[in-house]
Amino acid sequence: MLTSTLESRTAAVPNLSIGPATYASVQALIASSDDRVHRQIRVAWDGRVYVSDVIGNLDLDSCRFALPTFCAGTDYLGIKAASDQGFVERVMNTLNYAWANGLRGIVDYDRIRG
Repeated sequence: MLTSTLESRTAAVPNLSIGPATYASVQALIASSDDRVHRQIRVAWDGRVYVSDVIGNLDLDSCRFALPTFCAGTDYLGIKAASDQGFVERVMNTLNYAWANGLRGIVDYDRIRG
């Protein structure tokens, strides 16, 4: 089971406990950050889900998997992104699928149907 806490490598995002990857927890994760800089959602080996300023394929050994990088200014993080039900569901489904199936590396949520 993917149980996680929100962490960030940026002081602008508070630490939160998001519990299992539910719609509400993923929505809170997305809303808690912003897209002023490139960022990426990553999952640590212990199941913690966090928004990272380390992006792309950099330092992937320190995490189990990551979603594609969200480029600055594209509204993939923040309040606006968190209000997009379809996007939040895609992220939630990807996190749950990748965790349950032991995926590694960068996991493309557009290729996972759920």
